[in-house]
Amino acid sequence: MINSFVIVGRINNIKIDKDSTTLVIAIKRPYKNCSGEYEDDLLEVRPFKMPDSIDAFLNIDDVVGIKGRIQSDNVLLAEKVTIVKKGD
Repeated sequence: MINSFVIVGRINNIKIDKDSTTLVIAIKRPYKNCSGEYEDDLLEVRPFKMPDSIDAFLNIDDVVGIKGRIQSDNVLLAEKVTIVKKGD
């Protein structure tokens, strides 16, 4: 069984706790809602075995590509984070 995901999205928020960092990634849906607007899905992703200072390299509104796996408690663990485009 394959347990992996690849997503590309914009960093909406960076949550820093004393034990971990969580990236909130906004991903645009491929279709419009009733109002004719594209909505975003927000996914929480935890970097796995990455430096504690990952937040020093990433900023809100950066577009990132993330490769990772899904943990048993439905947590998305990022194994690789690549900056596609720096935010404004």
